[in-house]
Amino acid sequence: MAESLANDQRANEPAFPYHDVHSVWDMHKQQYTRVETTVIGGLTKRELFAAMAMQGLLAGNPPRPPGNEESATALITNASVRVADALLAALKEVQP
Repeated sequence: MAESLANDQRANEPAFPYHDVHSVWDMHKQQYTRVETTVIGGLTKRELFAAMAMQGLLAGNPPRPPGNEESATALITNASVRVADALLAALKEVQP
């Protein structure tokens, strides 16, 4: 599931895009000739959902498997990405 969602267009869209709108000045005509819009992103939806899932996992009683801290970190990060991918897959099914 993670492979298909990693390449999904909606999953990789910015979660909170910023639209930079500006006018373009034509030096020859001495006037503004057009308006350009640039979308500037930040976190993708997938990254945002994974971060929110991780926050929820860590806010409660996070799983602590026996072993070192790296195994606990890997467990939480992998679970966060799986939750994000599951949410994106469910949204993909109900949205046009």
